[in-house]
Amino acid sequence: MPNATHAARAHFDSRARTSGLRLALLLVAARRAFGVSCALAIACGAGRAAAQDFVPVASPDIAAHVTFATGAAWVDFDHDGDLDLFVVTGFSANNNNAMFRNDGGDTFTRVFGPITSDGAENVCSSWADVDNDGDLDAFVSGLDLDGSTLYRSAGGSLSIDGASALTGVAVKGTGCAWGDYDSDGHVDLMLAVLNGVLGMNTADRLFHNNGNGTFTEIMSGPVVASPGFHHHPTWADFDGDGDLDLFVASGLVGSLGPDKMYRNQLMETATATFAEITTGVLATDVRDSQVLSWAITTTTAISTCTSPATTRTPISITVTTAAARSPA
Repeated sequence: MPNATHAARAHFDSRARTSGLRLALLLVAARRAFGVSCALAIACGAGRAAAQDFVPVASPDIAAHVTFATGAAWVDFDHDGDLDLFVVTGFSANNNNAMFRNDGGDTFTRVFGPITSDGAENVCSSWADVDNDGDLDAFVSGLDLDGSTLYRSAGGSLSIDGASALTGVAVKGTGCAWGDYDSDGHVDLMLAVLNGVLGMNTADRLFHNNGNGTFTEIMSGPVVASPGFHHHPTWADFDGDGDLDLFVASGLVGSLGPDKMYRNQLMETATATFAEITTGVLATDVRDSQVLSWAITTTTAISTCTSPATTRTPISITVTTAAARSPA
């Protein structure tokens, strides 16, 4: 599926602990059509440094989710010790998100609740323990008439936090990411904005977690000062100084633009402010960027795996040696 919009990778079964790397890959709906089902594959390589061959996993519930999927996340939402699969959807008649509970043995069962019945134009999800109560909450970003939603978890049951500053039509964006940028023990939220598209008309937005269940929007600083075609934020301590820095993948779909990179000044100044980096390849490389992930890698390998069904498209996986790369 060379035109997949998003891929999420994780070890979703306990066999990963005993049989080398067993990497799960979810490929979500292709750009070329709205009616493409999701596909699940697992890596069958023997080690972390080796090229990984992916083979399809037969999951009727996942395959039956025929829609335009915009993102996916592996998360243990029900606290049973294995990773479940959450798929974000939008831009089609079947706009409801999908949650697939991991029942073991490569078996996934679709389950339902508030997070899977909103019918909104959703783009991305980010999961974290927002209120430090020991379970994972979720923020799902949305566009146009629907906006975004914060879902709080209580014992694995997710419900809408309608009173949150993160919920509602006024909060519109594309990619989202939790990160404790000020190191106060509470995760904050970064929301990228594709300014001027589908009802979005602001710069990127940063929300500080006040630690009491509320959030305060940060209204000044370089992170929120420059509207643009921004797709997805990623937090990482790229300079190894002990605080989270920020990268925002940019560029309108089908056109090129520079990405945004910000250095956190917390360790240098004792204040969690940001300075934009304007030199170097990550700040000046012009791309139509959609998603970026940080990783530490040591080898470069390309593996192509063909489904047993002769009518299916080969799946190609590339592992790069770069510390960070946003795809063209």
